[in-house]
Amino acid sequence: FATAKLGAIYVPLNTRLTRCELIYQLRNSGSKVLLIDSDFVDVLKPGSEYLENLDLTIIVYGSTSNAPDLELQHLDKLIGSLDRRDERFSVMLDLNAPLSILYTSGTTGSPKGAVTTHLQTFFKSFQVTNYLDLREDDIVMSQMPLFHSGALFGLMVPALSRGATYVTTGKFEATDFLADLTNFRPSIICCTTTMLRFILDEIKPEHHDFSCVRVLFGGGERTPMSLLEQVKNLTGLDVRMGYGQTENSFMCIQAKDEVFSHYGSVGRAGLFTDVWIADDSGAIAPAGQTGEICARGPTVMSGYWGMSTATTAAIHSSALHTGDIGFSDESSRLYLVDRKKDMYRSGAENVYPAEVEKHLMDHPDIFNAAVIGVEDEKWGEAGKAFIVPRQGISLSVEAILTFLQGRVARYKLPRHFEFVKELPLTSSGKVKKYELKNSLD
Repeated sequence: FATAKLGAIYVPLNTRLTRCELIYQLRNSGSKVLLIDSDFVDVLKPGSEYLENLDLTIIVYGSTSNAPDLELQHLDKLIGSLDRRDERFSVMLDLNAPLSILYTSGTTGSPKGAVTTHLQTFFKSFQVTNYLDLREDDIVMSQMPLFHSGALFGLMVPALSRGATYVTTGKFEATDFLADLTNFRPSIICCTTTMLRFILDEIKPEHHDFSCVRVLFGGGERTPMSLLEQVKNLTGLDVRMGYGQTENSFMCIQAKDEVFSHYGSVGRAGLFTDVWIADDSGAIAPAGQTGEICARGPTVMSGYWGMSTATTAAIHSSALHTGDIGFSDESSRLYLVDRKKDMYRSGAENVYPAEVEKHLMDHPDIFNAAVIGVEDEKWGEAGKAFIVPRQGISLSVEAILTFLQGRVARYKLPRHFEFVKELPLTSSGKVKKYELKNSLD
């Protein structure tokens, strides 16, 4: 909020980044000031030599006894020395000027900085306020990180703009989340599917009362029907799905009464936003036909910071081309299929891994799963499934294939399997498919 008032550009950084990843984003964004908690100073210390060419002022809050080699300024001292009458605090803002640069999750490679203006932020906030019927007395609770568009523009900014209360913590822990539920009695909760899995393992119906919750909003990745049913049984709540990207947060949100009646849908296009399916020629595809999801409206990003080629690839013909594959029904509900880049062809048939993953996740003994396309002598390409069994469970390939029989077509069945302890995830719970592919080399 301070950077917005100053007319500066806000660049939230992922606290789980490595030193090299941090340096990349600092350099790519051209950042001049880094505000950092003392807990994260160690991340910079080993790479301090890389900071010399960044012309970077580092401001820290908290004790800095662990960083004697870094030239730091202290936030509390700076605040104490400020003259609030300084003319620099009274800037006339250009509503079309950049307000923030948010970096994509990097599920397909190096993150790109999506630029959002002041005016786009206003429309995003108004859109979510309308979606969720935000009220002044609402308490919005989420442990989703604020360096992601969904939490920042989809939750915190709309909540505070409406005069509501926003509750968050530095790191997700299922037990802390449930404790906050008891202490703060939120009316709106937002969780990713991954978070919900951990929360469900900790819920004790006799101790955890969800009656205060008016809206449970979820998503972020594929959500199996079995999980939605488990949430309903334990909390009495329906998980409303939504769809958005860093490039255009909250394009769609699901109506409350359609969670089960239209399973798989992420809802209809929201206020200010046009969303449609484009076929291979770029024409609007009819209902039921799979194609690329495109969007237009005042909530779409301006482009990628310093990446004109990537911007042109994403925004052309007056539309954002999301790189996601989906289809719509006769009532304009949107259904996600997969990332365009994740699709592979097996025996001349298109296979979308997310469809197979959704069925794998319905297996009661599978905690997480991911599928990628790999070379196959017989079929050209075939699916390889990475399986994370639930703790203490021993799974066999035969048992999994038996479970999938009748759920997916034979050509979609994975031909290769690998059992792993965990999958490489982004901070928002999405699988880093490129790391799985790189592990094959």
